Amino acid sequence: MSRKTTAQQGHATTHGRRQRIALAAVAGLACQFAFLVVYQSVLAEHYTRRAQDAVAARKPSDAAVWARRALSLNPHAGYAAYFLGGSEAEAGRHAEASESFRRALRTMGHRAQALRDLATCEEKTGDHTMAAKHLAEALAIEPLPSGGPVVPRATLGRLLFGLRRWADGMAQFGVARADAPASRVPFDGLTVGYEHFGALDAAAASAFALLASPPQAVRAGDHLLRLSADAAQKPRIVSVLKEIQPALPVSDPRRTVADSLLKNITAGP
Repeated sequence: MSRKTTAQQGHATTHGRRQRIALAAVAGLACQFAFLVVYQSVLAEHYTRRAQDAVAARKPSDAAVWARRALSLNPHAGYAAYFLGGSEAEAGRHAEASESFRRALRTMGHRAQALRDLATCEEKTGDHTMAAKHLAEALAIEPLPSGGPVVPRATLGRLLFGLRRWADGMAQFGVARADAPASRVPFDGLTVGYEHFGALDAAAASAFALLASPPQAVRAGDHLLRLSADAAQKPRIVSVLKEIQPALPVSDPRRTVADSLLKNITAGP
């Protein structure tokens, strides 16, 4: 074998050894990187759980700290962004909370709750169009929320009234009434809607249905007082009030409202 051939073989061996060393180094770096990614992901999940625990303990400032730590490790941690949004909303920073909820929605699995919370913040910041849009999306995903369907439906109906979408708003209050027949909350919106459309008999009937709920008595009284300004409605409202008044205990808030209404409506000039 010639010296040239031997030298070539030696060079090839050295080159191959260098390649193997380089590949091993790259593989080692890849393993370290993979370990770091997994470690950060696990730590982010841990911080997210700590944020959730802080929310459950009603410690929003602690929840914000843990959520931000989680997001610093994993910017796509949807639930961490959600808990951060909740803590910001609790502190009254609704614009910031809206951004956090939008961030959460990119990757969060339970979208309905995040959409409802986002809609609440958007309403508080005056963006009623987007609030109605996101609340409608939430109800499309989860028509019967665990907390009850009445309040989300009634809120959407009220938002739609504010956007002058009266028919759509009435539809939402109608669905709320069908979903929860025992609830009196939908009658508030139905009274407003019927009055808008000039159906004063239906408006008065809805107001009296609302009066059946002690917590809603004052609101019902406001509706009935306003409706009594109509000449045709006044005697009907007075007649019903006189019929139900004696059956209500003096300490009942509905009796207080009925007494006040009769005094104001029947007072002479």
